[in-house]
Amino acid sequence: MPSTKRIGLIDYGSGNFGSVRQALKSLGLDVVELRTGQQFAEMGPVILPGVGAFAATMDKLDSSGLSDAIREHALQRQRPVLGICVGLQVMAEAGEEFETRRGLGLLPGTVARLPSGARVPHMGWSEVSATRQCPLLEGLGPSPAFYFAHSYSLRTTDEGIALGLCDYAGGVIAIAGRSNIMGVQFHPEKSQADGLALLKNFAEMN
Repeated sequence: MPSTKRIGLIDYGSGNFGSVRQALKSLGLDVVELRTGQQFAEMGPVILPGVGAFAATMDKLDSSGLSDAIREHALQRQRPVLGICVGLQVMAEAGEEFETRRGLGLLPGTVARLPSGARVPHMGWSEVSATRQCPLLEGLGPSPAFYFAHSYSLRTTDEGIALGLCDYAGGVIAIAGRSNIMGVQFHPEKSQADGLALLKNFAEMN
C-alpha cells in the first residue's frame, strides 16, 4: 500500500515547486503546500525548494513571512527541514551572489561562486560521496548520482556539516546538515531513482 505520510512543501514561487511536488506525489506522499507561517504548526518534515538567485529567494521568503516560519520549524519545533539547490544555499548565514545578503542562518557558512577556473555553471550528473553517516543516503550505495545545476556553493569552516561531497572544482559540498536541518545542492526531483530514494528517506525522518 502507498504511504499516506504528510510532507510540507513551501510555495513561495520557486520554479521547481511543481517538479518537486510531482516527485513527492509519485512516492505516495500527501503533499501539503505551505504558503503561510500558520500552516507549519502541525507539519513534520518540510521541504524548501529553490531555483534562481540567493537574494531574490530571501526577498520572497522575508516578504511573505516564511523566513521566520522556517526558522521556528527547524530551531524551535526541531522538525526536519530539507533545502534543495538555492533552498540549501539560503540556509547559510549569508550569500555573495551579486550582493552580500543575509540568509536564514540555519547552517554556518557563506555561499560563494564556484572557484575560478571551474566550468560555470556546474550542470549535469555527478556522483556524490558521503563524508559521514547521512540519513538521506541510506540504502543508496557508495556513489549515488544526482543532477546539478548551479554556479554558487556553500563554503564553511565547520567540516561537521558537510555530509556529502561532489568531486567538482576541487570538491563541492553536495549535502550539508546537522541534526534535523539538511540541504542538497543538486536536484533530487530530476535525479531519477537515486533522487526519489533520497526524498523518500527524508520523508521518513521524524
